Amino acid sequence: MAGMPASGSTADRLRAVIDSAIANHEAVAVQVLFGREGNTAFFETRGTRVPNGLPVDRETMFCIGSCSKPIAATALLRLVYQGVLQLHRPVDK
Repeated sequence: MAGMPASGSTADRLRAVIDSAIANHEAVAVQVLFGREGNTAFFETRGTRVPNGLPVDRETMFCIGSCSKPIAATALLRLVYQGVLQLHRPVDK
C-alpha cells in the first residue's frame, strides 16, 4: 500500500470502500487521489496489475478510455466558472 497521510473518518471510509472492492473482486486495482488547491490530501493504491500480478503503485498507468471526456468537461466548466473562458464564445476567439 502506498499513500499520503489522510486523517478523519472520510479517509477511513474511503479506504474501507477500496479494500472491500478489492476483496469482493469488484476491482482488480485502484488508485485514488484527491486534493485541493494543488495539495494532495489523499492518495491510496491497492491491488495488482493485470496480467503480471505486480502491485499497483504511484507510477502505474491505467487506461481510462472514455472517462477523459467528463474530466475534460469538468475542467472546462471550472474555467468558465473562474471567468477564464466564456461558454458561448467561439473557440477561435
